[in-house]
Amino acid sequence: MSATEFFLQQLGNGLILGSAYALVAIGLTLVFGVLGVINLAQGEIFVVGAFAGLVCLQLGLGLAAALLAGALCACIVGLLIERYALRPLPASIDPHIPLVCTIGAAVVLQQAIAMIFSTRPQAYPTPAVLAGHVRLGAIQFDYVNLFIMGLAIVLMAALAYLVRCTKLGLAIRAVAENPRTAGLLGVNRKFVVAFVFGTSSALAGFAGVLVGIYFNNIGPFIGIPIAIKALAAVIFGGLGSILGAVCASLIIGVAETMTVSYVASSWRDAVSFGVIIVILLIRPLGLFGTPTVQKV
Repeated sequence: MSATEFFLQQLGNGLILGSAYALVAIGLTLVFGVLGVINLAQGEIFVVGAFAGLVCLQLGLGLAAALLAGALCACIVGLLIERYALRPLPASIDPHIPLVCTIGAAVVLQQAIAMIFSTRPQAYPTPAVLAGHVRLGAIQFDYVNLFIMGLAIVLMAALAYLVRCTKLGLAIRAVAENPRTAGLLGVNRKFVVAFVFGTSSALAGFAGVLVGIYFNNIGPFIGIPIAIKALAAVIFGGLGSILGAVCASLIIGVAETMTVSYVASSWRDAVSFGVIIVILLIRPLGLFGTPTVQKV
């Protein structure tokens, strides 16, 4: 394989990994847009989905069952966090308090997963249906990688359609813009918030299964690095911008893959976050961030 072919191969792998990261980052963006809260439990919700999928694969239930179980279990956990950790808080409370609540929920989830599945990383089997590879010119892609990117694109497109082209999406945007006015217009804010939390958690659950299959292993403590990368992608792309979160996640995925291929795996996180720092120094509001105009 020539140097150019190797570069293109790693570029494709980076985009595949970044597309999985994007599912987690989009969930963070949705919750922040509606509630103004950074859900730092998103990484552990991701792990819940990954282990739910792992159990299905170990039982021989197949890829579809693993994906559905991962999304469903993650959705349930997300709804429980919203209902019992965030909803009881008064609307006028300091915004740091909900952030601390999500950190507490993340710690509880992490310890519960470690207690149930042990603290050691576990092998994540590749479903038989994804065995094999396809060659595109001089570049070879495994079926599993193409599936990961294809499913991520489908999920992101479906979410974009939901937010932009449906009445529920209009309600979500209304609550994100002005919750009080949306309520006066008949929008059920509690339902919208719960739906957004459940949807963002389900996306994280899908991502957990996909990342587990991609790396062929999963551990109970991977949630913290995933949450940090997703948060970095949200800030890097511009707070509240779904497109920004997607683009930033792809850049992080490519940076990680290139670093592992050309430098060393130990430098993976340092280089990817270094790229983010440099770009934020140039564009402090992120790739697609816009300044907030305060009316007086």
